[in-house]
Amino acid sequence: MIGEVKQFEVGRKVAYGWCDDLGKGKEAKTLVVFEISKKGTGSMLRLTHSGFGEGKAWVELYGGIQSGWAYYLMNLKSVLSQGQDLRSEKDWA
Repeated sequence: MIGEVKQFEVGRKVAYGWCDDLGKGKEAKTLVVFEISKKGTGSMLRLTHSGFGEGKAWVELYGGIQSGWAYYLMNLKSVLSQGQDLRSEKDWA
């Protein structure tokens, strides 16, 4: 994955272009946006990943990205609420 920052607002928002391999020499270029806002006495993180195309390769990419974000966001919640990192050591290899 290679990305390029497209927008940055200190303490509020970061957006970057995300590039993945679709196979057969084709690239999948999408956009990831993280937005942080105040919610009650805490904060809310909103993640939007957009720009997906159509076809089998895009469906497979979407599925992989969807499960990846679920995994890493679940871990982020665990770290912030309980101080426990749930990631596997293989995630850093």
